[in-house]
Amino acid sequence: MGAVARGASLSGAEVVGVVPSTWAPYSQPELCRKFSATVHARSLEHRRTEMLTRSNAVICLPGGFGTDDEFTEVLAVNQTYRYGKVPEQRMPVIFVNINGYYEDYINHVKRGLREGFRSIEDMDAVFIVDTAVQASSLIDIFESEGWDGLNAQAQQCRFLNYERNGDCFELSQPSKQVPELARNN
Repeated sequence: MGAVARGASLSGAEVVGVVPSTWAPYSQPELCRKFSATVHARSLEHRRTEMLTRSNAVICLPGGFGTDDEFTEVLAVNQTYRYGKVPEQRMPVIFVNINGYYEDYINHVKRGLREGFRSIEDMDAVFIVDTAVQASSLIDIFESEGWDGLNAQAQQCRFLNYERNGDCFELSQPSKQVPELARNN
């Protein structure tokens, strides 16, 4: 989280830190000073709610149980919106599968699809890329063209079309919003 916040701050992006009060003693003061704003959350649940209400999309980098909890919440909320017939409120969920980190999860979800525990429609908002630059490019498309742009330009990155180290997304040049720190990932 710290590397992402530092990189975003260096590129001039607004960085809002959402810090649970239980983490306050462990916060990095030099990092917190780079935040445009800091929200002190009462609990992990409050933190997740704050982050999701402030977001238009979710990028999942390799992480621990907290990361798993956060992206699972978004997938469940997206599913609820689909059943509620409000698909435009769904958020893109972009997994950055660095060095195959999410391969086991991808296989787990595919098994759930095969066995009928999940619906293919629930995966419409899920994209998988291999690099942070590709994730940034998908966000750029979503911000400028919305779901129509993603549907037109990123079919090969959709969950069911993903092939590790395949041509997920051709990028002519890195997004100007991606700091040097992230370009090597």
